[in-house]
Amino acid sequence: MEQRGIHGAVMMKKAQYPKTDWLMHNKTDMLAPDQQERYDAMVRLSDLLNQAMRDDVERTTGSYLPMLFTEFLDKLYRTARELEERSGGLLIDDFIRIARFSLPAVKHVAAQPSTHIIKCMEKVPVSQVRQTSPATMRWMAKRPGRSVEEKIAPRNQVLTKVTRFSADTKENREMMYLYSILYDVVQARMKDAPCKHCAMARACGEKDRELEDLLSLHIKIKRSELADVPPVKQIQQNNKLMCDKYYKMIWDAVRQLSTVEEKLQKDWEQVEARYLQIGFWVVLAWLLHHTDAAIYDRRGTLHDEGGILWFGGEEQELQRCVTLFPLERPEEPLTLEMRDGVLTLADCGGGVLVRRDFALCLVGEKKEKE
Repeated sequence: MEQRGIHGAVMMKKAQYPKTDWLMHNKTDMLAPDQQERYDAMVRLSDLLNQAMRDDVERTTGSYLPMLFTEFLDKLYRTARELEERSGGLLIDDFIRIARFSLPAVKHVAAQPSTHIIKCMEKVPVSQVRQTSPATMRWMAKRPGRSVEEKIAPRNQVLTKVTRFSADTKENREMMYLYSILYDVVQARMKDAPCKHCAMARACGEKDRELEDLLSLHIKIKRSELADVPPVKQIQQNNKLMCDKYYKMIWDAVRQLSTVEEKLQKDWEQVEARYLQIGFWVVLAWLLHHTDAAIYDRRGTLHDEGGILWFGGEEQELQRCVTLFPLERPEEPLTLEMRDGVLTLADCGGGVLVRRDFALCLVGEKKEKE
């Protein structure tokens, strides 16, 4: 995963979709080479979107905030340029974004997990017996001996009902489900990221240390009362998941993971189309940066649903054709269009000014379009 740019990914081979559990837990050693290539492309694309929209994401839901189309193009273009110039580093896909969002909650719960009272039958020393029950009498009746001393010998223990505090609650099961996924993914990402040799390591080191804190909680959890709590995803909220600040963050993080899980297969199948759409926006942004041209601006939201990327309203739309108006000659507009992977820049009379295969446009030949 060293390449951070978007060039070349549209020429990938088709690959069978693996098990969702492999992708959710980053079990890349189970993937075939063609599956690994496609998965790496998905992670790089997710990294590009998360880096570009890092300041415009609703933290609790993971959805993007509304903005102007030109503002979105500017963010995407600048981020693409930064990633092309940067070598290595940690890839900020959706899992890493969710891990950073939920880290304060996971740390708090690992230190102070909620508990509830349970009553169970256990054998305890006679000195600790506070009450007896019919179950105690039945147990005594089955023991050999005539007197009480003979029946409880040789350990001097009695079966009775005791009260315990248990961490096996719905909210802790939700937390363990979240942590089991984030731990696997973050561990693999941190292992693959060549941060020690990256020129930007000092700048992003603080955020990487946050993820290292997340990994270090693994030993603490294994030695705590949370070790026996099974990781189970909860369908409904209880009062703790609804009202407690930190458990509510965990609930929101799991909902975001569910969204990622639901769209994994569609993103896998549509990865080429997603790269084509991102590439079209990047080229459009380049033209707006390096030529005296403008477009009709509008306010909208970036949507990522069903493997399709689009900017605008709730209704899904394919956006691969835009009209540009040169400031010196606005009466002679230009049309930028992508069709079947071929990018075309034409004038108002239909004359083709530039026609390039999309793969070539992303390798660094954009300067010739002007």
